[in-house]
Amino acid sequence: MAMAVAEETVEQQILVRLLNGSTRCVRFASPRVLCEDLKARVFEIAGIPPSLQRIVTGTREIGEGEALPASRDASCAVLLRLRGGKGGFGSLLRGAATKAGQKKTSNFDACRDMSGRRLRHVNGEKKIKEWNEEAGLRQLEVVAHDYLKKESQKLKNESSAAEDIKKFREEAERKSQEVQEAVLDGLRRAKNKKRGTDGKRKKIDMDDMASKKLRIMSTGKDSDQELMPPPIHTGASSSQSFEDPSVLNPSPEAVPSPAETAKPVEPVEPVVNLQAPQEPPPKVIEEELSFDNFQSAEELETLGMDRLKSELQKRGLKCGGSLKERSARLFLLKTTPVEKLDKKHFAKSK
Repeated sequence: MAMAVAEETVEQQILVRLLNGSTRCVRFASPRVLCEDLKARVFEIAGIPPSLQRIVTGTREIGEGEALPASRDASCAVLLRLRGGKGGFGSLLRGAATKAGQKKTSNFDACRDMSGRRLRHVNGEKKIKEWNEEAGLRQLEVVAHDYLKKESQKLKNESSAAEDIKKFREEAERKSQEVQEAVLDGLRRAKNKKRGTDGKRKKIDMDDMASKKLRIMSTGKDSDQELMPPPIHTGASSSQSFEDPSVLNPSPEAVPSPAETAKPVEPVEPVVNLQAPQEPPPKVIEEELSFDNFQSAEELETLGMDRLKSELQKRGLKCGGSLKERSARLFLLKTTPVEKLDKKHFAKSK
């Protein structure tokens, strides 16, 4: 009995943290402190109605009729009751489907799974994993594509080579036929020309012999000068000689014998050119080019392609291109020294 009285007389001390962050020490005569008694004391201290108070110790809320845990330095916090809302994001999506004029949605990527992760992040990781697993297949596709490309190129080259060979054979056959026809045509022309030349030469020889005999019979002289072969006469000269009556009736004593008409052929000495060797023409010395005499690149074009080329080569510049390009490149030296020109204007060193 004495122990029970001593237990009731023990003073209970509780540290209460209010809404403003301050802490008050509340003392009770009994060690067993009910939640209603603590709320009444808080109402006396802070003026918060007991119906709006929530007593929380640690992570547990003390309900009506419950006693605070008995300890020497117990502590608790006073919180207010808050009005309830519409709910979370899920309830908002469910309510959006029931509103008039709004379409139902099938995109739930913003929702979270049971572990608190967004669904779009989870689905993204799944897609990345599947993509990594298919890397081998993609590599095989690339290899197959390259192989097919090479094979198609090879077939294309072979077909083009076959076409080239076919064209070459057709062209060679056509050229050989043309050469054959040209050779036959040339032979025919040469044969016809030879026939005409032989007939003409035979006729000329006969005219020469007749004129020679007529001259011997008309003169009646047996001399070397008269026996020399006369020049070839045309048809008009031979006709005139036949019209002469003295020539038409020669005397038989005037015809010489073949032994007397023979004459030895004297050897011809080669002609030696005794003229002095010609001296080479003197070299033309070009005058030094002065840019003061030219006001534009068009005026430099009057020098000509060769002169512009030689001037550019003297200065180590490129000498190719058209007449306009050479004159424009050389005209740069009027305003810019050679040392400050761009490297693209200089010729490459061999």
